[in-house]
Amino acid sequence: MKVAYGIVGAAALCAGFAGGLVAAPHLFPQAVEPGEGWVDLSVLPDDLIEQHRTTAYLENEIKSAEMSKRMLEEMAAEKAARADIKLPEGVPSFPGGRLVEAPSSADWPDIAPEGDTGGAFAAAKDGWVVINIWATWCAPCVKELPDMDAGAPRLAEAGVTLLAIDADMSRNDTLADVEAVYRKRGVKSLAPLFAAGSDANALLIASGQTVGAQYPTNIVYRPGGEPYALFYQMPDDRTGIWSSDEMIAFFAALTESGG
Repeated sequence: MKVAYGIVGAAALCAGFAGGLVAAPHLFPQAVEPGEGWVDLSVLPDDLIEQHRTTAYLENEIKSAEMSKRMLEEMAAEKAARADIKLPEGVPSFPGGRLVEAPSSADWPDIAPEGDTGGAFAAAKDGWVVINIWATWCAPCVKELPDMDAGAPRLAEAGVTLLAIDADMSRNDTLADVEAVYRKRGVKSLAPLFAAGSDANALLIASGQTVGAQYPTNIVYRPGGEPYALFYQMPDDRTGIWSSDEMIAFFAALTESGG
């Protein structure tokens, strides 16, 4: 378990750094206007914003990204090779990009997330569930939280429980960090959940990511905790997809069909 933990953690951290590189230029004067695909680092925790202001930190991010380039390319190739899920008749196309088959190694994570005081995690297993795996240092993850928050009640009406769980393999996040980000981003519908230590490792392994992890990762489960499909970051860095009529209609049709 310790070996698996280290491998997953290192790869996950590198993936997160690579994502941060896209956002880093926002903190410095630019000769061009931010365009499509840029991420505003002001959504990150204050301590990370300050770190991104230092040349040494950015240089380390660049080095980490260069060292992990081959690993990330292999991860991307493996994900690209996964087959798109074959949707039941009558279910519209998925509005969140590619919806791919869950790998054979995926399962329901046997974890007890911090912050789950009401037992929502265990209870959710009885129905359709989407687990969103994120971390506070992942700018795209933090950016989509308000949209997820707006979509969660509507998804619940469609028969789907949306759970966002911070699984920080760098072991820097805490439940307090999650709560702080939620306050900063105005998140009220989603329960602040944090998977620490071995629980974070188990959550990533449950998504079939035993070599590397992509943040965010979303796992769709059938009732009973049966893995159904995976999807990753929303396409083209767009916002408003989680709470869109198209997303709600998709999951309403999927749950009604039984998958």
